Amino acid sequence: MIKNYLTIAWRNVRKHSFYSFLNIFGLSLGLASCLLITLYVVGELSYDRFFENADRIYRVDADIKFGGPEMKLAVASDPMGHTLKRDYPQVEAVTRLRERGSYLVRRNESAENLTEAMVVFADSTFFDVFSIPFLAGDPKTALTEPNTLMLSERDAEKYFGKENPIGKTLLLDNKDTYRVTGVMQNIPANSHMSNLNMLGSMATLEESRENSWGSHNFNTYLVLREGVDPRQFAKNFDVVLEKYVAPWVKGIMGATMEDLEKSGNYLRYSLTPLTEIHLHSDRVAELSTNGNIQYVSIFSVVAIFLLLIACVNFMNLATARSSNRAREVGVRKALGSDRTSLISQFLTESMLLSYISLGLALVLAFLTMPLFNQLAGKEISIPIFSVSFWVVLLLMGAILYYSRRGTRW
Repeated sequence: MIKNYLTIAWRNVRKHSFYSFLNIFGLSLGLASCLLITLYVVGELSYDRFFENADRIYRVDADIKFGGPEMKLAVASDPMGHTLKRDYPQVEAVTRLRERGSYLVRRNESAENLTEAMVVFADSTFFDVFSIPFLAGDPKTALTEPNTLMLSERDAEKYFGKENPIGKTLLLDNKDTYRVTGVMQNIPANSHMSNLNMLGSMATLEESRENSWGSHNFNTYLVLREGVDPRQFAKNFDVVLEKYVAPWVKGIMGATMEDLEKSGNYLRYSLTPLTEIHLHSDRVAELSTNGNIQYVSIFSVVAIFLLLIACVNFMNLATARSSNRAREVGVRKALGSDRTSLISQFLTESMLLSYISLGLALVLAFLTMPLFNQLAGKEISIPIFSVSFWVVLLLMGAILYYSRRGTRW
């Protein structure tokens, strides 16, 4: 019986080819647009969520005002991380990053320099905080010694091709020799640290050991133990200010923190969850250009609006033809068809049109994806091997199917 319904439905689609083309192609355009925007929104919301313990990783931020405009910083002073780890058992692990800009990089035996746009120095505890798989080397010791480097898989191939880079050296800015001690997988594009391809050992930098509470240059991340409330833990920054920062201010400026606050100046620290950095943070010294939650909200509304328009157009075209189908219904009833058979026939036709449109929308999305990525500045791909993706597609087809169903009776 189902085969018969499908055969008749396909005959009707072919018989009314112009109507079917308008219905299917118009619907496909709306669905393809909705699908592309949805993939963009899902990608923006997925930033940094692939890290283990992502829900317990936080960045220490600083708000500073000393005689000038307020500065909202994504960095903290160099002793902040180690102090929190030492004084508060709620902190499970901590690490710092120091971004040093671009470097000229080449192999010692090569005369050609390549420009590395962003070289970052990291504590040896970096991989205790961020679960990035290793391809070569030991994550526990890779960044412990001065003048050592971690490379991403991308940079390892860039400088060494198919050779094993472990133990080999690179020359930075034609003067400093660094030994490669590890290779890590490329950090996924949906991370605010995706442009980290070359990590130098923090032990190389003298400034990382100055113990200065006034110099804010280090992106500081910490992992709170399970069950720790970050809002309660953030109150400990008042103790840190009183115990460590106030004596430093007194020694440098000859003033107390109270004196500074009375004059309208201040120094405050806060925690930003790792999973909120990309969409909710726009501070000085971010590791990358972040997104904006307002854009995500706007595009989400646009996607829903496009899907609603597609459904409404689908229903309107069906309604416009309903009078033409009345004669067909009369003939079928005269030949003995009951109400259930008629309903099943029309719903089968609706289902066929819905899923043909959905299939064509998927093809259109594949074809326009490169242009969409160019416009969005992203590397979005259609997750064809994801079960949840196909479930969502089937649900979209079901929505269209039921939206059209309401126009039949």
